[in-house]
Amino acid sequence: MLIRFFCGENGEGQTYLVFYAMFSQNIVCVKLFFHVSGEPTSCPIELSPIKAVVKHGDPGSVNCSTSDGTSKELGWEASQGGTRKSNATDLPWEVVSVTNWGMKPICYITNTDCQKTVDLVIYTFPESISFRSNESNDEMTEHKAHTFICDIFNIAPVQNLTVQWYKDDAVIHTAILNDETMEPTNLSPAFTFIPTRADRHVRFRCEARMDLGPEGPLFHASSAEYLTDVLCKYVIKHQLLFCYNTFFNSDTSINISDAFSSPSLYVRSVSALSVLPALLFYLNFPLKKNLSPTEFPESVLIGVVDERSPALVGTVLQLQCDIVSVAPAQDLNVRWMFKRGNETIRPGTFFLDLIITPLCLSPVNVSCIMNITLQKIHNDIQVQCVAELNLGPTLPQPPSLTSSPLRITVLYEPRINATKLPETVPVFRGYPEVLVCEADGNPRPVIQWEYSSQTAHVESEGKLNVSDAGVYICRASNDLNSTERVVEVILLEDYLPLIAGIVALTVVIISIIFIFIYSIYYKNTKMRHYSLKNPKFSNQNGNVAHNGWDIQLPVTRLP
Repeated sequence: MLIRFFCGENGEGQTYLVFYAMFSQNIVCVKLFFHVSGEPTSCPIELSPIKAVVKHGDPGSVNCSTSDGTSKELGWEASQGGTRKSNATDLPWEVVSVTNWGMKPICYITNTDCQKTVDLVIYTFPESISFRSNESNDEMTEHKAHTFICDIFNIAPVQNLTVQWYKDDAVIHTAILNDETMEPTNLSPAFTFIPTRADRHVRFRCEARMDLGPEGPLFHASSAEYLTDVLCKYVIKHQLLFCYNTFFNSDTSINISDAFSSPSLYVRSVSALSVLPALLFYLNFPLKKNLSPTEFPESVLIGVVDERSPALVGTVLQLQCDIVSVAPAQDLNVRWMFKRGNETIRPGTFFLDLIITPLCLSPVNVSCIMNITLQKIHNDIQVQCVAELNLGPTLPQPPSLTSSPLRITVLYEPRINATKLPETVPVFRGYPEVLVCEADGNPRPVIQWEYSSQTAHVESEGKLNVSDAGVYICRASNDLNSTERVVEVILLEDYLPLIAGIVALTVVIISIIFIFIYSIYYKNTKMRHYSLKNPKFSNQNGNVAHNGWDIQLPVTRLP
């Protein structure tokens, strides 16, 4: 058997393959035609630039020209900026705002197979990236796998994206990401980290880099630092000495004779907890003293558990006191204080019953929650929580730590003071009366009067001057509710001036009658008629001189 192959091209530009097979005296001939797609080798199109990198939403442009300089009918095929032009040696593709992800503009010569595609890269970079942990708190456990996640949102394209995780300033892991998706993508690469006790209080972060080549920008972003702590089991190689007379840090020289009188004690090595007020010392001889490392709280915070719920009278308000980084937690005492100004309203003490693993003496975060059924008396009070460590009678007590005050605002519906505004008010004609409407509520109620009298008028908020009979309605309202009180004003006649006039007239009449009777009586009893005719003078004493005044005149009473 003889087999031969021949390859050629016909006049229409089609490529074919001829297959000859000769079996004995028979010859089989098969002619196969192939259609080859792509750009012809003689395509006279030049693109400038060949690769374009454009930010999403920015303008973009690429020029298409003929390499032989002859005029042809050029065109652009694209989802944005498609165009065509006859008798042209060049035709630019221009778009004011590139928004179609994955777009690949094609420049072509009409009625030919000559075309070239622009390598267009549309990109968008996030302004920042974030670092987080798969745990709800900021703590890790020694020798237990822990996952760190680097969130990179809204990035395109993902081409050789390099993500690096740092511990302090050292790279601890590198990941290279690629994604064929041209549209924006949210990435959350993760890294599993196994901590040791040496990783306490270290700083973690992640960085992301991506280079789009010489035509495009370099993407480089770094997350904020992430601080965490490591919970570990303390391996006790020797007995522990607790120096408690002096509060110090790891940079302070210590005279242990302040704590123990034996001059033969000396420190061989120090294992610092990086906390106050206690340090651990390794000694070269046994001691019969078992003490726990102590860390006073870093901070005490107070807040409301559900801040979205309004604090209404009768509802239960949950207050939460967070004590950050304290050890030993089983010796923690949380005390609540309620004050209005400088006056303490009522104290409250709550003791925490925590179960702490004996071998795990690391500081923990403690939360204490207290429920309060709100009343009006709780409005505008300040609440504080105090954290104290009770280390027992043999050790000095560290100072307490108090949170910032939390002001409680209790909301309640308005209520009108019925004592100052009775339902019935008598008013004398001509003497106006002031109706006082006072209401208690939070938020502060708005007082409004409703009346039909033409003479009534509002003097100030809640005070209404009335002089006519009628029905007057006081309405107090706030954001929670409104209430009203109906007052009936009764008009009374003032008879006091009339009575006073009658009394005065009666007094005058009685006075006149009395004077008249008295005058008649005086005339009849005190007044007489006498005659001076024929007077008879008495003899004068010759020894006494008389001036004539004491001469007695004889008179005769007339009938």
